[in-house]
Amino acid sequence: MFIKIDKSSRIPVYRQIMNAIIELIDSGVLAAGERLPSSRELAHSLGVTRKTVITAYQELVAIQYLDSTIGSGTFVSHLKGSKRKPTEPPETYPEPAFEASEMPEALKNMSWQKYMLAGDFFAMPRRNVKSWSGSEKFISFAKALPDPTQFPFDRIKKIASRMLWDPKAYFFNYGHPQGYQPLVEWVSQCLAAEQIDMREGHNDVILAGGFQLALNLLLSFLTREGKSVAVENPTYTSVLNSLIARGIKHVGIPMEPDGMNLRILREKLKSKKIGLIIVVPTLHNPTGTIMSLEKRRELLRLAAEYQVPIIEDVYLMFLGYEGKALPSLKALDLGGYVFQVGSFSKVFLPGLRIGWITAPSEVALPLVKLKRATDQGDSFFLQTLLYEFIIKGYFDMHTRKARRVYDGRREIMMDELKRHMPDGVSWIEPRGGLSTWLSLPKGYNSRELYEVALEKGMEIAPGNFFYVGKKDARSFRLAFSMLSQQDVREGVRRLGRIVKDFLRTGKAKR
Repeated sequence: MFIKIDKSSRIPVYRQIMNAIIELIDSGVLAAGERLPSSRELAHSLGVTRKTVITAYQELVAIQYLDSTIGSGTFVSHLKGSKRKPTEPPETYPEPAFEASEMPEALKNMSWQKYMLAGDFFAMPRRNVKSWSGSEKFISFAKALPDPTQFPFDRIKKIASRMLWDPKAYFFNYGHPQGYQPLVEWVSQCLAAEQIDMREGHNDVILAGGFQLALNLLLSFLTREGKSVAVENPTYTSVLNSLIARGIKHVGIPMEPDGMNLRILREKLKSKKIGLIIVVPTLHNPTGTIMSLEKRRELLRLAAEYQVPIIEDVYLMFLGYEGKALPSLKALDLGGYVFQVGSFSKVFLPGLRIGWITAPSEVALPLVKLKRATDQGDSFFLQTLLYEFIIKGYFDMHTRKARRVYDGRREIMMDELKRHMPDGVSWIEPRGGLSTWLSLPKGYNSRELYEVALEKGMEIAPGNFFYVGKKDARSFRLAFSMLSQQDVREGVRRLGRIVKDFLRTGKAKR
């Protein structure tokens, strides 16, 4: 074939081969149905690797310039690269075959009212930052998520490219619903290092498509009709959203500086109406508090006394926190009451959607069966990518860097809050994590502060998102994880000025 390549060019060689073949086909030199040289023959004649030619051929097959059949060879496609255009939606749709008036009266309209969800405060509304026309920069403290500027794209790209050069069938096939076994084993080893009993017959790991899927799987498995779920109040908004969406009754147990108020929890358990407890004992979201060791042990005693399981969220396990680390509930759990849920989303890539459940071995198999019935298994390609990232040492490097970055931003936020927040405003100084929790003086409403702040190019997460019933509250969350140190400084300074004016005007007093 009349193909020339320039190995000194910045254009990849496989792309040069592609372009040359496309030109030969479009010009009519290569006719439809004509057989191309084998990848080995063409590689030899061009002085390149066979893998380079295979890549060019595969790309041309994908865009329908070539057809390839194992054992027969590679041929010019009869489509000649004319990919099908996506179907355009019609300007109008045809009239229905019959009129609604022809239906029996009782069948005319379906009533969907009972299926509706109260969607208020399910998620922060999407703000179009570009529409902000103020002279100052729009700064949002609303999202407690990893900073995209810290994502290790180059290393991810390197691993993904290597995987696609040598794809395996299991990447794209249905896998075992427990998850990719090497990653299961790695997570199990991490949990064993956290003093969780991972010996055979005690606890098992089940991978899931992120925290939300893992939580909903456990809610399907653990909730019983007529029983309510006890949650911290406030709590992680996604926990509330799952309970609301599934129509599960739930009660809020007030938070104290060292965790959930267990005296009130005990009173609720005495009613025999609580069937499940959900807690975030370490770096609680949204308050940032850490449940004391005494309360952790007492919570397990309550679970044993009333035979109620616990879901423990350890969403920041890989980020750690300052000071002496307390054992997780699962590490203290000798009776098999705790289901631990963890995730890679807050430390690695949120869109990867990989989390895990640590379940008592006695119920691990039924839980895997339920998972299989729910989703047939997760993406083995993504789980393999994560595992490859881990075993090459990249994950440890990334988590160490992430801790330094977020800890630096947290320290700046604490310093700036002390400088700029007016008297009467209090906050929790977290020992790690991605955010902090502030409270206005009594009688003020964070929802109204949210509206005032938006008008001035600032965004916070009002307490409505985190309280049972999505009720108005005087507390709100400030996340520092997605902001540079400079933006944290500027944002807290501006927000302090907004809060001072807000309290002075008394606009929010009930």
